[in-house]
Amino acid sequence: MEGYILTASIVIESPNWRSLRCCRLETGIHLPEAIGLCRSAGYLDIGPFVVYRLDPLSPFMEKRL
Repeated sequence: MEGYILTASIVIESPNWRSLRCCRLETGIHLPEAIGLCRSAGYLDIGPFVVYRLDPLSPFMEKRL
C-alpha cells in the first residue's frame, strides 16, 4: 500500500499530472527495500533514460499511469 501512496503523491504533486502517461525512476541495487516498494506499486524494469548509459548499479523503472 505504501508504494501506491508514494506514486499517487508524486503524480498529484506534479502541476501537469493529468497529462502524465508514466512515472520513471532510478534507484540503486543496494536499496532492495526501495526496489521492492517500487515493484509492489507496479513499476517495471526498463532501460536507461535517454541521456543515461546502462549501469548495472542503477536500475531504471517505469509505471504506466
